[in-house]
Amino acid sequence: MKTRIYHICACIAACTLLTSCGLAGAEPNESKPAPTEESETVQEIDTAEATELAKEAEATEAADNNYVPADPDLAFESQDIYGNPVSSDIFSKADVTVVNIWGTFCDPCIGELPHLEEWRQDMPDNVQIIGIVCNSYEADDRGAQDAQFLVEQAGVKYTNIITGSDMYDLMSQFEYVPTTILVDRDGNRIGEPITGAYVDAYKKAVSDYLSNE
Repeated sequence: MKTRIYHICACIAACTLLTSCGLAGAEPNESKPAPTEESETVQEIDTAEATELAKEAEATEAADNNYVPADPDLAFESQDIYGNPVSSDIFSKADVTVVNIWGTFCDPCIGELPHLEEWRQDMPDNVQIIGIVCNSYEADDRGAQDAQFLVEQAGVKYTNIITGSDMYDLMSQFEYVPTTILVDRDGNRIGEPITGAYVDAYKKAVSDYLSNE
């Protein structure tokens, strides 16, 4: 999104330069040549392109704001462990989202954190990973504080989310942690949940799905 907005701004700036002149060095009453038909055409095309890019950016932002996952259990509005807002439109950011449900009390969960971060660094652009901390319900509770310490200790850079009140239906479906599920861009679950710290199994599930797309 930031890249697209940058390009939009660049196009608009280019149009401004084509349709205006600086005052520095201008002589009083200096006559200026009338714009040629070719220059007017160039300005018109550039302006139209900038307008079209702006419309596309607005449409994308509106789509993000109106995102509703296909699986209603995956609809949520919550926060990450630092208190920043996160909602289910995060699924729209990638073809596959790896959702790792874990707890700060769980040794296997903690043990796989650095391996998940290592995998994240090697993921293709159309795959992302997020974590859901099953024993954190507020951004300033003990679970969130412990999660902050653990992810920072493991060097984890991906988003970890607290369990919001509208996530209980989802979380109640799992008995053990870590449990990992895959979600597509439309908010559908892919395959079956993987219970246990099996990073190689997560990788295979993602690879199998993408190879069949």
